[in-house]
Amino acid sequence: MRIGQLRCQGDAGKSIIRVDGEGESLVSRTATFKTAWRELTMVFCLASNRSIILSCLVATVLISPCARAGTRTADEAIAAAVNAEIAAGRFPGAVVMVGTRDQVLYHQAFGLAQIEPEKTPMRKDSIFDMASITKVVCTATAVGICKDRNLIDPDGMLLDYMPDHRGKGVEHISLRHLASHTSGFPDSPRVSRQSTILGLEIFRRMLQDDPSWPVDTRMHYACRNIILLSTIVEKVSGQPFGEFCQKEIFDPLEMREAWFNRIEPSPRVVGTHHPVLGESHNADSRDAGCAIGNAGLFTTARDLANFSEMMLGWGEWRGRRILARATIEDFIRPYRVPELAGRGFVWEVDPKSSHRPKRLGPRAYGHSGNTGTSIWIDPDLGVYVLVLTNRTHPVRHSKTSEQGRQEYLARGRIGDAALSALGY
Repeated sequence: MRIGQLRCQGDAGKSIIRVDGEGESLVSRTATFKTAWRELTMVFCLASNRSIILSCLVATVLISPCARAGTRTADEAIAAAVNAEIAAGRFPGAVVMVGTRDQVLYHQAFGLAQIEPEKTPMRKDSIFDMASITKVVCTATAVGICKDRNLIDPDGMLLDYMPDHRGKGVEHISLRHLASHTSGFPDSPRVSRQSTILGLEIFRRMLQDDPSWPVDTRMHYACRNIILLSTIVEKVSGQPFGEFCQKEIFDPLEMREAWFNRIEPSPRVVGTHHPVLGESHNADSRDAGCAIGNAGLFTTARDLANFSEMMLGWGEWRGRRILARATIEDFIRPYRVPELAGRGFVWEVDPKSSHRPKRLGPRAYGHSGNTGTSIWIDPDLGVYVLVLTNRTHPVRHSKTSEQGRQEYLARGRIGDAALSALGY
């Protein structure tokens, strides 16, 4: 192994030794140390001479509990957690990635990407149907960019941006109501009415939808809320939503493998319950025939990591400003009605969320995707956690069933195992 840059960090008596080689960092050891070890790590970090560093590495192995028989390395601990969920039948495979603003701490693939029509191994660069993670990576970010350019007011009223909406009671709905799922719009029927409405007619019909209850009386997750937001982005920017995301999000973040709705089938594509490999599982995104804000994003863990690094950088990534810090702070703040505060501006901020790692701090925010994907970002710990699975392949279970509930909980358990193994 090539000795490159040596990094160490301490927290409550825990230290992590990482030796960066080519590309991604290698997690070497994680353990609890005594006072003598904490003093040694200070020498370790300050040493500039490689011979001193190598001597410290040898000393570390000799005194670290990790070196004792029966103690697992971080890699082994994370692998054990993921493989236990696969063995329990939660999903065929997974990709797990953990990192900070400027460093990948862990990235590994497990199990199978496809089991039908034939078994295909999961890869670190496997391409996932991200499902509702589209809502935060694309729609929330796009609205934020428009806000920073004074094109959108998150507290503006829906009718200010869509004056031709004819729904009864929509005059009380703001963009923040849409983003926090407190607008009163229901999720059923789907906007494409079970594929009976296609293309532009979907958007025309949405302008006739009535809310089912008054604003701020309940939080009801509804994809049409976020589709309306993405349509507003199109109106104020003068660009199709997909083109806007490509130009303003994917390109500057070097998300080179991010696409909407359809990609070429290959062994890299992760299966879902949808029979057509490489086609969005979401009927609304397919039936619209274009990029919309609720679902349809295909991408990799590496691309999602670039996005997460930008969010940890409070809107800046490798010298490029994507979002204003104030916008991110606004969007990850819990909704103003305390009993409906499980969402920020699209982002999920509920500490009791089933797929949320419990080791994250109170300001962590994230989102799930129905296909089995989860993203969590903790601005205080300075870490992101990606747990991407194919829980709906080959069969989708209802989220309210015990199987479905465990599929969500499993992502939180894996995230916790990874955070624990990495010293968080």
